[in-house]
Amino acid sequence: DRYFDKSPIMTILVEGIEYSVRIEAPKIVEAIYSILRMTLMYKRKRGSVNRRMPLGSTYVVYYNLPGTSSHPPYDNGYGHSFRIGFSNILDMSIDDIESKKVDISNLITRLIDYSFYNKNTKSIKEIRKNDKWINSLMLFNEAYELASIEKYDTANLLLLTILESFFIPENAGKKKKKLLDRIPLVINQMFNETVSCEVINHTYDKRNDFIHEGIKMKNRLKYRPINDREGLIRGLEPLNFTSNIYQENRHDLYYLSKLFEIVIFCITDRYDDIAEKYILKQSQV
Repeated sequence: DRYFDKSPIMTILVEGIEYSVRIEAPKIVEAIYSILRMTLMYKRKRGSVNRRMPLGSTYVVYYNLPGTSSHPPYDNGYGHSFRIGFSNILDMSIDDIESKKVDISNLITRLIDYSFYNKNTKSIKEIRKNDKWINSLMLFNEAYELASIEKYDTANLLLLTILESFFIPENAGKKKKKLLDRIPLVINQMFNETVSCEVINHTYDKRNDFIHEGIKMKNRLKYRPINDREGLIRGLEPLNFTSNIYQENRHDLYYLSKLFEIVIFCITDRYDDIAEKYILKQSQV
């Protein structure tokens, strides 16, 4: 990639058995993209009209084991590549990352801890707790990228799936009611009960409309400038155009943007409480 040396590089040192590190590496890279996007989403309004970023294609890591040939045909490791299955665009600046470095560092530390631990020392419920958190990062990353190309209904499905996995036991019924009962109790530091219930009600109704009736969420209120890339490029921060007028109109995208905020808060700030109440004690609820 001709832009590779023009961007800052984040490196993460993981000490462990080579095989396990290699197996976990793709998951860790995607999860870190998710952490950066979650931590910085909506922290600073950036108009998509002014974006002038190059499009990357492939992220590759090459390494050469001792004693292997550096010329074709390659053997025993030379030329191995790791290709990401998601957009390698991070719609943020190094200043954004610097401003939230403590939060980012804490989340990455949790990610590494959850990726490399001895499962023989953990109960099934503790393993489930760790796996659910990492899975939520993957689902969030996908929801973020889908929303960035205006696949709003699919993004909505994935965000609600994260909340269901956190708050609702497997195969339980009345999922919407359970979310309405449980989420406000956990996120009341950030959202009052009226707002959180409105968001869950609206987005869950839109989920049902999409699944059962094929009815999609409304798109933007206004037409966009011709050079506005929002909605065309996977990986650009989605929904940063929503404003007071969207809230006043009770627009679908206002509620979706609030759902993103609720999910981010649950993953980054309240997961231990959620796990204690609803995951580690899941057989009792």
